[in-house]
Amino acid sequence: MLLKKIFYTILASVLLLASCKTKDEFVPGVTYNGPVQVSFNNYINDDQEFGFYSVGLPIKDSFITTKVVIKLSNTTSPADHDIKIYLAKNDAVVTDYNTVHGTNYSPISVQNAGFDFDLTQPIILRAGQREVAFPIRVNPVRMGSGSPALGLVIANADGAAVSPLQNKLVVTFVARNKYDGRYSVHGTFVDYANPAFSYYGDYLVSLITTGANSDEVFNETLGNYGYIFSNAGSPTYYGNFGLNMTWDPSTDKITAVTNYYGQPSSNGRSANLDPSGANKLNPDHSIDIKYWMDQPSVITPHRAAFNEHWTYIGPR
Repeated sequence: MLLKKIFYTILASVLLLASCKTKDEFVPGVTYNGPVQVSFNNYINDDQEFGFYSVGLPIKDSFITTKVVIKLSNTTSPADHDIKIYLAKNDAVVTDYNTVHGTNYSPISVQNAGFDFDLTQPIILRAGQREVAFPIRVNPVRMGSGSPALGLVIANADGAAVSPLQNKLVVTFVARNKYDGRYSVHGTFVDYANPAFSYYGDYLVSLITTGANSDEVFNETLGNYGYIFSNAGSPTYYGNFGLNMTWDPSTDKITAVTNYYGQPSSNGRSANLDPSGANKLNPDHSIDIKYWMDQPSVITPHRAAFNEHWTYIGPR
């Protein structure tokens, strides 16, 4: 009786494992029944509803070509015949993605002069290949402001089936200057009006492009635009104080900082560069900067002083 129970337990386990095979699991050399499938390449896992592809672009007034990849999704073998793949622009893919993920991407208009792509003709995945690229030409200066996104669907395919799960893609386009990215900040801090305020410790920021030579500073550790510090051992931050940066691209020097919340803000705070600092982007892409927070209604000439070294982590 015990041996019979063990046998049926093992049999049930084998059947369960067999039934859990995903659509992209396959054994090389084995031929499966049914047509080969085509899908977008930008999916993290099989149950993801949308593919997502973010394109970072340098800010310049010329067209740059990026590519969206369509692949065979249920075989490791190359195609044994040509496959015609028809893509279609679908704004609902973008709006549905926004609803699911809480984003605010804007579907690009067909009249947008910053984009050039042709959906009137199929792209052809040739025999002997496993993938093919669809080119999209983008002019970062002409694509406009906001958060433009292109929603694509695989509408049809001649010579293959369309993957039922991986046939929707959101492509976003972000113009980034060379200072844009994520940084770890280490430095010193003093508040001349309140000696209980002290340096909190290293924190993370994102430099976010606002123009060809300007960025705003988002404090990732704080989760907002601002400066985090310690008040008698407890973390806190300055209200209505954050940084905007302006650069000289010919020297990579910071030419100015201003308060993200207004110069001055509603509570009289402004940001100003301390000219005694290096205030520049270094060859290793780190940044050295010294600046002040000024609030003359509280103390003059400066309320607080900051001396920081920003180590580049990578793109945001």
